Parts: sequence; C-alpha cells; structure tokens
Amino acid sequence: MHPPPRYRSRAVGLLAAAVLTASLSVTAAPAAGASGLAAAAPPTTGQCRPETGFACYGVDQICGAYNVDRLIRHRVDGRGQTIAMFVSPFHLPNLIHDVAVFSAAYGLPSADVEFYSFGPNPEPDPTNSFDTFLALDGTSAVEWAHAMAPGARLLVVETGPAISDPVMHLQMLDGQIRYLLDDHMADVLSLGDGDGEAAQGRIILDNRGWLEQAAQQHVPVISVAGEIGRLSLADPASGPDAWWPADDPLATSVGTAELTLDASGDRTAPDRVWNDSQRVALPLAGGGGLSQFFDRPSYQHRVRSVVGDRRGVPDLAMAGGCDGRLVAYSSYDTFDFYVSNQPESASWQPFCSSSQSAALFARIVADAQRAAGRDLGPLNPKLYQAADVFIDVTVGDNAVSATDFSPADPGDPASPGYDLVTGLGSPDAYKLVRDLAQDN
Repeated sequence: MHPPPRYRSRAVGLLAAAVLTASLSVTAAPAAGASGLAAAAPPTTGQCRPETGFACYGVDQICGAYNVDRLIRHRVDGRGQTIAMFVSPFHLPNLIHDVAVFSAAYGLPSADVEFYSFGPNPEPDPTNSFDTFLALDGTSAVEWAHAMAPGARLLVVETGPAISDPVMHLQMLDGQIRYLLDDHMADVLSLGDGDGEAAQGRIILDNRGWLEQAAQQHVPVISVAGEIGRLSLADPASGPDAWWPADDPLATSVGTAELTLDASGDRTAPDRVWNDSQRVALPLAGGGGLSQFFDRPSYQHRVRSVVGDRRGVPDLAMAGGCDGRLVAYSSYDTFDFYVSNQPESASWQPFCSSSQSAALFARIVADAQRAAGRDLGPLNPKLYQAADVFIDVTVGDNAVSATDFSPADPGDPASPGYDLVTGLGSPDAYKLVRDLAQDN
C-alpha cells in the first residue's frame, strides 16, 4: 500500500460505507510479547468455514496449491534476495513479534525483517478500527511474503508523513525508490496499492523514472491490479480506470483470485475471480482493465484480441479473496469489515486483501531469481512466453453493484486464455521458476 495519503483515504472511504452502524472503537491489545498472546493455534479451514461460511487457509495449503513446497524442498527459498515492501502508512511496532509468532506456528525459519524509514510514520492507534485494520493488512502481507520465500530478506519501507498534494507525493515516491535502487537495497520491489491512472492524472508519466531505473538495474516491480473492480479509488464515478503503477508496461500487475482447497492444499474446485460486491455494501472485486495512457506492449501481442491496442491488466492472479482468506497473526484487536462485520480479538485473524496477492507473487519472483542466480528485470516478456505454466481461470467476473459512493460497472469476465480480470491465470510456481531460471 505504497501511497500513504491515498491509502488512508481509501480505507476511510470504503470502510465507512460498510460499517454505518458499527462501532469504530476497539479495546487496546496487550503489548507485543505479552504473556499468552500466542497461546492459540492458527485456525483451520474446517474451523473457519462453519463459523463464518468462508474458508481460510494456512501456509501448507497455499504453498501446496502453488507448488511452492516443491521449490522449498529443493532449497529454492528466496535466500540471497531482498524484497522491498511498501505495505502500510504506519510504522508497525509489533511487526517483528507478530511475524515471529506466525513463523513459529507454521514451522518456518526465523524471518529476516528490517525497516527502512524515510521519515517518522505514525503508529496505529490501537483503539481505532481503521488503524488496526490497516496494520493487519500490512502485517499479513509481510507474514505471507515470508511464508512463500522463507529465505528472503524483507525490507519494510516507511515512506514518512503523508503528503496530500498528489504531484509532491509522486515526486516523493519517485525519489525514495530511486534512492533504494541507487544503493542497491532491493532485488524485488513489491507495491501493494495504487489507484486509477486517469484519477491520478498524466503527472504519473513525469514521475515513472523509478520504473525505468528498476528495469535498467534488472529489478522486477510487482504491483496490485486493484480491489474495487475496474474503478478507481479517487474518482469511482468516472468509470473504468486501470490502476497505476500496475498497468505500467514495466510493472507486473497481479489480480486477485479465490481458491478452493482441501486440507492438503489440493484444489477441489476451479480457481475463480474474487468478487464480494454482491455480499457487502462495497465494490469489492479483483481489479483489471485497459490502460488509457499506455499502448499495448510487444509482449502482449499474442493477446491482442483481448487488449486491442492498449496495455491490458492484470498479467496474472494470486490468492487474496475473502472466501479463502489467508490466516494472519496480529497483536492488535481490530474489526472484520469484510466478512463477519464484528470485532476481532488480537491473535489469529484470517484476512483478505489484494495486497496479499502482490506479496505472494513477489515471493515467487524472489525464488526465481534465486534459482537463476541473477536479477531478472521486467518479467512480463518472460511470463507471456511461459503461459503454459499458468492454471487458466475461467470462473467469475469483476462486475460491481452500485453503492452510495460508486456506480455499478459490468466489469470483465474470466474466460479461456488471457482475460482482463485474472490475466494468464494462477501460476504453478515450481514450473514458472524452472522456466525463468532455464531462460537465464
């Protein structure tokens, strides 16, 4: 969730619509490391579904579903790679503790997590549901990054105090990422948020130098395709608006899917598009669409019947939807705005978010670079050449209903082959890493 001011307005705008009658106060959680905080075991699918009607998945299931466990058995686990993660508008003082609890419960090695701060980020207010919800969002992304690539170093980037001016914000982001690149501090850049390119304006074209520098230094950029269907956060009434930086031709755009798994991580039904817009008073659905600013890149020539002469997104899809939430650990009490609409106590909290989708794929990229022995740079030309290692997603769409603050939109359907809601589909991580490594 890289732009703090935009992300905070996103949370307040979306969540306020969902909880008109809900209390927005929670009880402060015990301090990190308090006695008994990690006493309970993480919930299982068999426990989550009867309680909420929705599945939740642990590390073994997700690693099995994406064939990551086979990589880890071959000691391809991201070691030697540093992933710079833009995950929260807050400093997360309990993050190291929470990731340690998560790792111990799932039998993972200790995580190598460090903060890099460009300025003092505020800490979440433990009595404010919005703050603790965002804290859980960022924490879950880091925990699942570690699960998918347990040998990688995770650099959690804090961008400093929010800047309301959009031009100054984009200039700040450009300068900060260039600084990380100049000092060779990252092998992968993972950005868990964005907004519609038209809503941000053509100023993005003057502030994408960091993407060009990352490409020159062979550092892949992974970004989320969106989570309110084809709409933007800043101006949903304007209609379809593909998210940037995900729709930049130099970035890999990750959509959001839902998986149906048994206890071993084997699929019991086809993957489908994440779409909860019919269930809650929010336009919650995986993002995608066509760029208004960027022409079709050469690597999408083979899918020109879908994208026409524009850059189409996403390029692929990963888990992150609400029916199949990823189990996370947080030492904050919070409020479950998306599923139960009830307060949640500090401990294990299954969570759904498109930022998880980007984090999961960024870890597969780290594994691929570990196997290749070098940074791979922009991945999309290679991904479209390796289309046969993806599991096609043909179920669902990202149509959203009208809400108090956003219009209805027909969205796009999943379909055989490439589509504008799940891209090439769900990757088999082992096969993809193998192909990327052999290509290099």
